[in-house]
Amino acid sequence: MTSRCDHSGAVPVESAVTGEVLAALCPGCDAQLPAEFLGCAHANAIDITSLNEPPGRSICNDCGTSGWYRRSEADRAVGIPLE
Repeated sequence: MTSRCDHSGAVPVESAVTGEVLAALCPGCDAQLPAEFLGCAHANAIDITSLNEPPGRSICNDCGTSGWYRRSEADRAVGIPLE
C-alpha cells in the first residue's frame, strides 16, 4: 500500500450469482480487502509504522487489513513543537 488511506469508502464486491459479499474494494487507493473488513471496527488494530512511512499505519488483528485507522481521539499522535 503506497497511499495513506483508512479505506473508509470501501464498497462491497458481490457475487453476481448468489449476491454474497466476496470482498471489498477501496476506490480511494484501489486496495482489495477481505469481506470481513466491511463489518470490522478495527478496535484491535496495532501500530506497524516503519521508518519510511507517515506515522499511524496499523494492522487490524480482527480482519487482517492494514491502513491508517483512527481508533479513538486518545490514539492520535501529539505533535511537540521544536524550539
